[in-house]
Amino acid sequence: MLHSYERREDFAEIAQQNVERYFGGPHPAWQLTVGDLQDNLSDTDVDRVILDMLAPWECLEAVSKALVPGGILCCYVATTTQLARTVESIREIGSFNEPTAWESMIRNWHIEGLAVRPDHRMIGHTGFLLTARRLADGVEPPMRRRRPAKAPTVRTTPAPTPTAAPAADAARAAYNATAPRPSSRHQLRNSAPAPFRCRRPRPRGPGDNHRPRRSAPL
Repeated sequence: MLHSYERREDFAEIAQQNVERYFGGPHPAWQLTVGDLQDNLSDTDVDRVILDMLAPWECLEAVSKALVPGGILCCYVATTTQLARTVESIREIGSFNEPTAWESMIRNWHIEGLAVRPDHRMIGHTGFLLTARRLADGVEPPMRRRRPAKAPTVRTTPAPTPTAAPAADAARAAYNATAPRPSSRHQLRNSAPAPFRCRRPRPRGPGDNHRPRRSAPL
């Protein structure tokens, strides 16, 4: 026996038309009730419950009373916020095992001779499916298994211990302190004799009458 609950009357009429069109008339094993599930649910010993609504967490208390031990609850939600709130509500009730959630994706394949490949377009997200199994009364849900996080490793470098400098290092340090420093490029240029100083050629303008010097043949 399948019992459906629909809050809106116009949606209930559409569901009735779909069932009658598919089976050619009313189905004897299907019953439709217009109203809220949490207010009109009178069924007991239910094996399966499927919640396809905006706020499934509002019906969890009523569903947990109707399901038999081992019965399965399945929820369909479209957003991550709905998924997170539904999972947390199921955990708070304590009548179900750890819920399992997954999303469905659809990818068609192009098959034509030897050209077998997936289509270029796909439906990346259709919705989230969440399932949980009803526990028997008095049974506590099993503890959630979580892999412990690795402790952060802090690498410390020991400080170098002060040691006495060898005799060679002490002698080198004394020599560097007393040795004369090399002269800079400016000091070397000024200290060079006049004939060996490098001078930049003066730029000649159009008014200069003297001819440029010719180099002597070698």
